[in-house]
Amino acid sequence: MQVAIVTLFPELFAPFFATSLMGRAKDSGVVSVHYEGKLVDGKYHGLAVACFVEGGAAGPKESARLEINDDGTIKIFSRIDSPGHYQTLRGGQQTFRGIAFGGPHSIAKVELSFDAGRTWNECTIEPPMSPYSWVLWSYTWQPPKPGKYQTVVRATNTKGQLQIAELVRPQPAGASGYHTIISEVSEV
Repeated sequence: MQVAIVTLFPELFAPFFATSLMGRAKDSGVVSVHYEGKLVDGKYHGLAVACFVEGGAAGPKESARLEINDDGTIKIFSRIDSPGHYQTLRGGQQTFRGIAFGGPHSIAKVELSFDAGRTWNECTIEPPMSPYSWVLWSYTWQPPKPGKYQTVVRATNTKGQLQIAELVRPQPAGASGYHTIISEVSEV
């Protein structure tokens, strides 16, 4: 069995299981999930999660256990999903779309830049399904002229914290940095 969890917060269990296929599998008895940890000063320490695929009378067929350390946090994250990197854009209006995630806090604002981050335009965000879910964002842009534009996205959570701009690899403390694409406008 393969279990892939990017980062896990105890307060996300209920919303995740209420809205996911894992939740339905758990409710029907196909999968069982067990977690343990100690709540100290409002934070879980030494949290462990175990998922089992039930195998009938013989017991669990497969299992996976995930250990989460004390400082496991999700950094504010945003990305551009459409258009793609170096996709040729034609026509007057272009709509950019993507997602943003704030970990334990929802996203309050997403901004898009077409000049490598010198100026920013506020995007429209759809209301999140829960305080812990991704938000979908969009922005309709009128390119001023043909050319290549370094397009960058950033997000701010409901606590006013701005996404970290510095590009950092995932290990050891999680990835950060603004997602950047080149938007190539061939005609307006």
